[in-house]
Amino acid sequence: MVIGPFQIKKGEDFDKIDYLERVNLSESIASVDEFSKKLKAIGVPDGEGTIYPKWFVMNERRHFVDFNHAFNQPESKETDGMVAYVAFNVTSTKKTNAWMLIGSTGVSRVFANGKRVFAPKGRRSLFIYRDLTKVPIAPGDNLVVVKIPRQDTLWGFCAHLSLAGVKTAQATLAAQSSLEKSIMRKNIYYTFDEPVAAAPRGAPFSVKFTGHVRSITGERTGGLVGNKVQWDKATAQSGLHKVVLEVNGKEYYERLLVGHPAHALQDALLEIDALPFRLQEHGGFAALKARLGFLASQFEKNNAGKGENPDPIGGGRGWERRFVHELWITQEALMRVRRGEEPFSHVTGLHLNGFVSRIDDSQQCYRIYVPSCYKKDASALPLVVILPTAVSAAKPFLESPFLDDHHLADRMAKLAERHGVILLWSGYHNRPTGLPMESAHLAEVLEAVGRNYLFDRNRVTLMGMCSAAPLAFDACASWPGRFAGIAVLNPEFVLDQNMPRNLVAAFSKRKEFREWFMRGDRMSAFLKRKTPDVFIINDGGNEPGHGDLKTSKAFVTKAVRAGAPVRFETPPRRESAHLGAWEDLIEWAAQQRGGISWEDGAERVRRGSVQDVLTEKFWVVIGSTGNDEENAANATVAEAIQAGWRKTHFSGCRMVMDSELAAEEMRNSNLVLIGNARTNSVWRELDRGLGVTITGDGITWGERSWFGDGIAIQAVMRHPKNPARRIVVVGGLNLSPESFGTLNLSRDGWFRYAVWGGGDDGPELRDASL
Repeated sequence: MVIGPFQIKKGEDFDKIDYLERVNLSESIASVDEFSKKLKAIGVPDGEGTIYPKWFVMNERRHFVDFNHAFNQPESKETDGMVAYVAFNVTSTKKTNAWMLIGSTGVSRVFANGKRVFAPKGRRSLFIYRDLTKVPIAPGDNLVVVKIPRQDTLWGFCAHLSLAGVKTAQATLAAQSSLEKSIMRKNIYYTFDEPVAAAPRGAPFSVKFTGHVRSITGERTGGLVGNKVQWDKATAQSGLHKVVLEVNGKEYYERLLVGHPAHALQDALLEIDALPFRLQEHGGFAALKARLGFLASQFEKNNAGKGENPDPIGGGRGWERRFVHELWITQEALMRVRRGEEPFSHVTGLHLNGFVSRIDDSQQCYRIYVPSCYKKDASALPLVVILPTAVSAAKPFLESPFLDDHHLADRMAKLAERHGVILLWSGYHNRPTGLPMESAHLAEVLEAVGRNYLFDRNRVTLMGMCSAAPLAFDACASWPGRFAGIAVLNPEFVLDQNMPRNLVAAFSKRKEFREWFMRGDRMSAFLKRKTPDVFIINDGGNEPGHGDLKTSKAFVTKAVRAGAPVRFETPPRRESAHLGAWEDLIEWAAQQRGGISWEDGAERVRRGSVQDVLTEKFWVVIGSTGNDEENAANATVAEAIQAGWRKTHFSGCRMVMDSELAAEEMRNSNLVLIGNARTNSVWRELDRGLGVTITGDGITWGERSWFGDGIAIQAVMRHPKNPARRIVVVGGLNLSPESFGTLNLSRDGWFRYAVWGGGDDGPELRDASL
């Protein structure tokens, strides 16, 4: 039974006030009978403090009481200000003590038969069953009342009672919603002399665990004595180990490193460098090397001048867990190579992988979880793709919150394990702003995953939260029929653009640009095609950038009017980090079918823009056949294009001098030609088919002509020697970066052509069209 909410008035100490007295109840009521009689006498009062006479189901999937949802109010940014109660009955045949595990977002107070039995100090962030207390139980019915203040935007509570300490320990382990459990207090130990305690948070001290320790190679290196690790001096060596607890026939594990983190990183990097093949042949090792290098720089930066054995990182436990995990998967891959096995293909578990992008030769990475039920010679599993958000993708993927939040990834992996799906964090080629590159990157990732794993090509579902929603709809518009479903949490439907304001102002006079800028086509395509099926959950999350309930309802209303298939739910929070909603989305995604297989030959919808040309393999070709001044100008323009590409895509693109471009590459690649037919030999060779005439008076292209001083053009045209390829000309006379309003062609090149001329305050847009 839930009772509340009650307002904590300014200056009040919630701990000293019995808010139940406001509804003629009391924290000091000593029996279930007395509590029940008072309930019947008062009924359901009006005003502050409402009694909800119903039980909340508390099991593995529904064990969290969401007070915000129960009280029908949005999550508040206020840190304090409200309190609620949960009351329940415990029946016993004898006098005893029960163990009560408690998880709450506020510092809970527990009353048993009218007496306070638990009153911890400090604040709490939600950790399922973080606290533990003994509750005295009398024969017959026992009234237990829990008082929970709000101390965060998320306001909730969960509990578990057990008479046996071992069962309580098992409950706290089972309730941890991750594959790797939280057993120790830290994961990095510099020497074997440091004591390693192995008992999960919330487990009674009286419970003595049995278990063992094994190295990453599987060799037994220790055991448990009094809930502490006792190392086997004959077998234990510095490196990676796994502590395994054995509780009621089940095993729970957590990994650790014994040794200096910097030395372990250096050893792993040296082993990768010594591999008997190029890293490009196994993109996973390139990804791991880059990630370990980033971790090494983090460690060095955070521990400069702190001595020989500093704390591993300022952030503490979260950093240690992901550090050990990434070192672990690296060593496992290296061991597979030593055994003569494929290091990444068909490997189950949570790990990193990568590939070299055909588009620009950049190293792209993704994270994948493959459940234990996966078999390479069995039925293919469905694939659920987690798309990035604009906020999470502000840095390269290997430095992003996606990889930093290893604990959330481990919890999501447990959901994938439960529902038998492959979970793919797709990474990104750029910070998502609605560019065609985003759909092109997704296709490259799925192709790369398909080289290493068997997944059902007809059962690929796109999933994400907030600004991942427009990415999913963009992908479905770009690849009609490819995907079996879209599953989104608290969605936003508009992506923020990062085009400079002066460019927006210059282009906005053109209707085509305004339509492109607002990106209305992503939703209209779904409403028109009425496919794929969409599942939207809004669980009241109000984190910055997340879509609110009003936004979700507005979209659903449009979809219903159009007859498009949308399922919409507003469930309560069941756990922190939206895990309850994520589970519902993954469970739904696992059941979706009907996407077109990637082998069926459907093409991506093309836009014909400069941006679109740069979603396939391309070369920037720098003209070098003019005079010294012209050649230098061409090189400066190329440098500006490269700088724009790096700013948008976190890496460089292919660049080559015109005299050095191989004939095969010229024929089979998209090209960005800088200069003109006189200053660029490749342009000159293709000039007749391009149809661009550049003179001192202006530029003519087909039936269009533009005249004036300093005229320069950026335009897309078919490759004269290969109709399947395209060319972007960046041309004019007396070129410089100041000849163009933009040279960040991927970010700003929404157009098929743009013509610029000299203006009083810099380049002036003369014409543009898609």
